[in-house]
Parts: sequence; structure tokens; C-alpha cells
Amino acid sequence: MSPAQHNAHRHRLARRWTEAEAAYRRLLALDPNDVEAEYLLAISLQEQGKVEAAAAAYRSLIGRAPGHVDAYNNLGVAYKAMGRLEEAVAAYREALRLRRDHAASWSNLGNALKALGRQNEAEAAYRRAIEVRPDYAEVHHSLGALLLEMERTDEAETSLRSALSWKPDYPSALNYLGMASQERDRIDEAVAFYLRALAIDPEYAEAHNNLGFAMRRLGRLDEAVARYGLALVFKPDFPQAAMNRALVDLARGELDLGWSDYRSRPLVRRDVVAAPPAPLPADLRGRTFVLLKEQGLGDELFFLRFAPLLKARGADFAIEASPKIASILRRVDGFDQILSDGVGPADGEKVFQGDLPYLLGCADSANLPPPLKLEPLPERLDRWRRRLDSVGPRPHVAVTWRGGVKGPGKLFKQAPLDRMAGVLENVAGSVMALQRQPRPGEVAEMESRLGRGVGDLTDANEDIEDVLALLALIDTYVTVSNTNVHLRAGVSASCHVVVPHPPEFRWLVEGERTPWFRDFHVYRQKADGNWDGAIAALRRDLAGLKH
Repeated sequence: MSPAQHNAHRHRLARRWTEAEAAYRRLLALDPNDVEAEYLLAISLQEQGKVEAAAAAYRSLIGRAPGHVDAYNNLGVAYKAMGRLEEAVAAYREALRLRRDHAASWSNLGNALKALGRQNEAEAAYRRAIEVRPDYAEVHHSLGALLLEMERTDEAETSLRSALSWKPDYPSALNYLGMASQERDRIDEAVAFYLRALAIDPEYAEAHNNLGFAMRRLGRLDEAVARYGLALVFKPDFPQAAMNRALVDLARGELDLGWSDYRSRPLVRRDVVAAPPAPLPADLRGRTFVLLKEQGLGDELFFLRFAPLLKARGADFAIEASPKIASILRRVDGFDQILSDGVGPADGEKVFQGDLPYLLGCADSANLPPPLKLEPLPERLDRWRRRLDSVGPRPHVAVTWRGGVKGPGKLFKQAPLDRMAGVLENVAGSVMALQRQPRPGEVAEMESRLGRGVGDLTDANEDIEDVLALLALIDTYVTVSNTNVHLRAGVSASCHVVVPHPPEFRWLVEGERTPWFRDFHVYRQKADGNWDGAIAALRRDLAGLKH
């Protein structure tokens, strides 16, 4: 090895990448055909984050050494870092064409396919990597994380434990095992995994964040907020941790703190739409806002209650609406411009609907704007009056026991069907199922538990105009939190809301009422999972419907 080569390799081994780059460039100036120098130059560029330059160097090298497997693999890594995922996949596949037992390329191929949402192909790639190299702890981990995402929790745990068997001090595998335990409601076990991960890496922001969520599940809210704060200390650009902290603060009624953090919710594109300076002034005359949708239908209805406050300050606004609720919003007094069904955005300052309470300084829970008033269509009311008459006599009592979508990062609410049926077994009148997409046999199970017929109105959920009309007509609605509670509030009717733990912020952490829906009754599952108190209170409040 020449002195120049020795110098270059010394810089590389010491991870002095800037010096290594300069040294390898000098070697290539002496010998432009030095394949190893060009390969190590590309690595030096890649390690400095100069991914485009690194990709160019790998392509140049491949042009002269088309059989260089590692160059194809690293080119794929560079492409993935640039967001060019299909090109990354092609590069990995070329590496594997040259060498089928190249475990790193199988692993990286799995990563790229996962990023493309091609989960089954990613799983197959990870499994091939493990076949080639059974002790590849990182791939066991990647496979476990993927399986957890696919809601195959048993298999995920097996893969993650395999990762730990090869690499015992693996904080990310411990973190994901905590997530798997949490999915199974084994919260104490999840806490233990997160603490083990943090004992290895005290600055592991994701583990602090997940531990915070576990503490929230246990009802230890001060500790949850502290963990979210630590996650943000170690990773300041961590929107999910800020959002999680916001949800706790809002649930505790600390609206000022909560709305500030709520701006960090991961779904919004701050790189596309920047929020205007806050708070907005009291006089907004001459200003026009475009209120952008960003979340589910229920949240659209919830946050648009703040829009009239803009008009009260003299502003004009247009509302971007989901097609399913656009027709309803067009009938709301003062909502003059609704953008939906491909209608382009109006001129004006773009504002995400979820930012409105922060921008308007709505931090006083005693003076919150009421829910939007929603008007059902007369012809739909007539149709559902006839349908209800055919179901049975009044009072008409509807029940929904599940809402949302299950999965990591999703809002999923469920009350036990048997307990919900139990509180309705002695009510007078007619009981009706208003569950969206019930699972096979659920309505029949409720009939069996009640010992009488249950009106099946589940098809109403296919059209939100039908649901609005139906909710305006029924006498009593017992439900978990879902879009229907916002519709029920919109027709100025009361509601009995069964709230699983931990509660969404709009139901607060305690109390039988909430300032967001002042006419609603709230029944809470305990932090330990117990429903007895909530069911007893619900049974008591429905006693007036007995025979």
C-alpha cells in the first residue's frame, strides 16, 4: 500500500469523511481507473450526506465495473435517501441478480419495498435475507416491525425476540417489543421493555415517546407529559411526541398549552402551508381564509365550529370539505363557499382547520364555541320516520359500540358488546343497531343478549345525510365517540357517550360532562380497564326508559 493509500484509509477508518474524500480524489487523480478508490470515494460522499454525488460516483464505477455488487447495493441506499424508491428497488435487484446470497441487498430491498407500501414483497425480501444470514439481527428487527405494522402481533414478537437473541443490547428491538405488548394491552410489560431500551440508550426519543403513551394508558399523566418532553429534548423535530403531549394537555383542559403543541400533528404539511402568525388580531376585516381539511369527517365537523369566529372578526372564508359532508356544510348558516369534488382552492390565506383554536386564542373552556347547527333534508326525515315506525314503537334507542380504525397511530374506540346490550335489556320501546360495518353476527348477538328483536339500521351509515336525519329523529343514542356524535350534536340532541380509556381530548380525563358537548352524558372506562362504574351510571341514566 502506497503512502497516499495508507493516508486515505486512515481517514476512512477514523470516519474523517471530508479528509477521506479529498484523499481518494487525489488517488483517482493519480490513477483514474482505481476502482477501489472510486468506490471508497462514493462511500465517503454518502457518509457526508452528499447522496446525489455519491449516486453519481456509484454509477460511474458501475460503468467500468458492472459486476460490482456492493456498488449496486449502495447506489440503492443513495436512491432511497433521495426518495427515488423504484430506482432503489431496481439497484438492489441488480445486485441480487449478480449475487443471490447478498444478505444486505435483500434487507435493503425489503426496506425500499416497505417504504413503497408493498408489505408482502418486503416480508419476502426480509425472509430471504434471514435465510442467507440467520444471525442478521437487524433484519429480524425489520421483519418484526413490518409484521407489527401488518397487525400480525404474534409473528412480530417472535421476530423481535430473534433479533434480541442475536443482539441482546438492541434498544430498537426492545422498543418494538414494547409496542407489541401495548397492542395486546399488556401495558406493564410494555413499560418494562421501554425502560430496558432506555437503560441502553437514555437519549432514545422514540422509546421516551412510547413510554409516555404507556403512562397515559396507565392514567399517570404527569409522567406521560414528562416522557413526551424528554422525547422532544433528544429529538426536537418529533411531531408525534408534541402531538401526544398536546392530547394530554387538551384532555386535562390546559387548552393554551395543548393548542400550541397540537400544531405539530404529523398529518399536516407545514412545508406546503405555513400557519399565519398567531394569535390572529381581533379585527380581520379585508382578510380571506381558506380552511383546509386534514383529518377525518368528525374532526372536520368539530373544528369548523371555530369558523364563525373568523366571520365575527370581519373575515371571509372558504371551506375545503370532504365530499361526504359537503352538502351538509352548504346548509350551515354563514358557510357561503364550500370547496369539494375537485373544486380548486379559492384565493386567500391557507389555514388548516385544526389550527383554528390556536390562531383564535380559544383557551377558555367556559367560552368555547358550540357545535355547528346542522339541518337534515326534509325528504330524508320523512323516509326515516317511516323506517322507524316500521321498526317498532317509541322510544327509539340506537346503539353504536365501535368506532375508528384499529392500528398503530389510529383512533380506535370499542365498548364491550355484552355490557352495552346489558344496559338496554330493560328499556322500553325499540332498540336499534347503528353500528357502521358491523362484524358478522354482532347484531344477532345483541338480539340474543337482549332476548328480543333489534332493529338493524346499520345501512344508514352508507350515506351521511341518512345518518343526520336518523339521529335527528331517534329518542336516545348510546355510542362510543365517532362521527355520529358530531352529527347528533349538530341537531341539538343529547347523547350518551361511552368513553374507553385513555379518552380522546374532547371528553376530558374526568367528569360526567364535557365543555365541548355540554348536553352529552359521559361514561368512562377506568385506567385499569374496568367498565363497572361506567355501565352502572349508564344503566341509572337510562332507567327512565324502563317499562
